Amino acid sequence: MPNRSFIALLFWLCFAFAPSARAVEAINFNFTDIAGKTYHLSDLKGKWVLVNFWAPWCPPCWKELPDLDDLQKQRSDIVVIGIAMDYNSADSVQYLLKKHKITFPIVMGGKSRGENSMISQVGPVPFYPTSYLYAPDNQMVMVKMGMVDQDIINQFIHGYNLDKDQKKLN
Repeated sequence: MPNRSFIALLFWLCFAFAPSARAVEAINFNFTDIAGKTYHLSDLKGKWVLVNFWAPWCPPCWKELPDLDDLQKQRSDIVVIGIAMDYNSADSVQYLLKKHKITFPIVMGGKSRGENSMISQVGPVPFYPTSYLYAPDNQMVMVKMGMVDQDIINQFIHGYNLDKDQKKLN
């Protein structure tokens, strides 16, 4: 019988390389950001939710974070939640967020390993950045390893909505 890691990898591969794959029932995560606000996926029903795992030492992460910040500012139907992982201190993360003027909610995720890891509430995160996108019905519809930007998200949402509308007509 295959081990859990192998099964998780197969699950991840299905979504990482097939963003138009069917939606998957998502875990109702429970995150608290650095301002003390709690986020549950079920409370965000009706909005697109992008959960972005990143690390302070990751240059591609710092390249995408300002773009994701702009995405949330430009679209009222999207909530971006950043999960800071593998950092030395919370103060250093907050300093960098302030320096780069990141305003979307940030959760201090701690270390990537361990049973209490934020990763266990979402799905595999083989490296940073990795993003999960949830549709307004709380279904996980896309996993993107590597950098993601406004264009990728906007194009995916547009295609997803067209596909959904097409299915309604049939």
